[in-house]
Amino acid sequence: MKSTAPAIHPIDPAWREVAEIYRGICWLRAAGYRRGAARREAGELAAAIAALRRSLAARADFATRLEAVQVAEETRVTAAIAFAEWLAPMESGRLQASAVIGAPLQLAAG
Repeated sequence: MKSTAPAIHPIDPAWREVAEIYRGICWLRAAGYRRGAARREAGELAAAIAALRRSLAARADFATRLEAVQVAEETRVTAAIAFAEWLAPMESGRLQASAVIGAPLQLAAG
């Protein structure tokens, strides 16, 4: 989902619950659980959006802000998956080398 919607602050308390639920839906979709994602979207997410819409009824930019939350969470999940795909093989090799040697695993310094 590509958007020109302005980004909102990720810690905006009014939008936190919607963002967390939508992030979970993105993870379900990425893992191939489309029906579970659809159920959560139709139930939990719809209820959270409705509650938020009632509390922010005077906000003319509600739809734009909702789109910004969705784009931000989709991007966040996509980036996390890409990072995990890059990191997993590297860490797997390190863990295997440590197991072969029998030495304790040393964490890399910052």
